[in-house]
Amino acid sequence: MNILFLSHNIPYPPNKGEKIRAYHQIKHLSQSHKVFLFSFVKDPNDMHYEAELKKICSDVQLFPIHSLRSKIKSLLCVASPFPMTFGYYHSYWLHREIKKTMKRQHFDVVFAYCSSMGQYLLSMEHSAKVIDFVDIDSFKWKEYSSFAHFPISFIYSLEYRRLRKWEGILSACADLNLLIRQKITRHQFRIYLTCSS
Repeated sequence: MNILFLSHNIPYPPNKGEKIRAYHQIKHLSQSHKVFLFSFVKDPNDMHYEAELKKICSDVQLFPIHSLRSKIKSLLCVASPFPMTFGYYHSYWLHREIKKTMKRQHFDVVFAYCSSMGQYLLSMEHSAKVIDFVDIDSFKWKEYSSFAHFPISFIYSLEYRRLRKWEGILSACADLNLLIRQKITRHQFRIYLTCSS
């Protein structure tokens, strides 16, 4: 199969949790399938790891994230119905390259690594969709809001509610959802695998 793997951060070097998980998923999948990696890069010094990833991927395309620009985009989302996280990881250039690549290459599966990359699945057709939520990002924002002071606590709480809603929308859009969560209750699991309003 041809698999398009979308990652919010370059999965190399595999030296911390999210990178370790993504790298080994890609490495395992590449043993039997062709993996095409599209990934954001937060640290410019990581751009040279493209060569290492090409050892296990059929193609690698890296997209630098400009921190200030992305933070501005995320803040603008406060006045929209979308989570700030979506704004931070929204890229016209990435979206354009995905569309261009899908015109010349059929993908059997599109794999979004974490909810922030799930936004790119919403307009896709003709491919099976998988989202690895890793852990549930909205829970983090809920925890942040309980420790922050107003008005930051309000913004964090708003992000929690919006992201929770969109996690439900994304899980309904996908053909398969993966997640990790310590001490998750059945009620929480049911919420995040259904489209909540």
